[in-house]
Amino acid sequence: MQTIIPFSYSEDVIPPRCRKPRRLTYKDTLTIEVREVKLEDTQLAMIESPCLERPDIEIRWFDGRFWACRNHYKNHELYPSIDSSYSTHDIYWYETRAKRVASITEDLVDNTILIDGQVWKTLPEEPFYSVRTFGMGNNHGGTALFVEFYGSKDYPTNCFYAEDFDKAIVFAESVAIERGDTKDVPMHAHSILTIFTPRELRR
Repeated sequence: MQTIIPFSYSEDVIPPRCRKPRRLTYKDTLTIEVREVKLEDTQLAMIESPCLERPDIEIRWFDGRFWACRNHYKNHELYPSIDSSYSTHDIYWYETRAKRVASITEDLVDNTILIDGQVWKTLPEEPFYSVRTFGMGNNHGGTALFVEFYGSKDYPTNCFYAEDFDKAIVFAESVAIERGDTKDVPMHAHSILTIFTPRELRR
């Protein structure tokens, strides 16, 4: 499907009768072809079920990567939507036109698909459980178990595959006990991953 994306960029320009360049902001549009995929061509890999009052997040497997529907992130959006303006509240507005075109193209051509008219984005990593600590311990802060989509290489000893939920809970509780975070024992995960397609069956 073709879509027209408005965006902004900046260039250093020397105005008439001036010696020094000034950074000026411009607006433009870019036509992008976004892949359309049938639901039956994807695999339901996992469902993340948050413990708070948030809807379940369906995670699908396609083309060797994990994907999630961006509608699930409308309250704390991870990515711009396909029809949003790249020129409003855009932290990359200071880039040149060439860089903006390259980054938008990568985002929408390589990391975006349409499934039954809905926008799906790639996840940076395979969803995993992550044990995080806050504050100084002894219930000043706390210990928690989250589902995350990126950052496993930063804290590898605190991260567990989706299949290793039991190990993650045991480890999280041991960390809480060691820190004196007694209010976090027993440990309750903020989200739980239900696996529908094991790693060895993802095609």
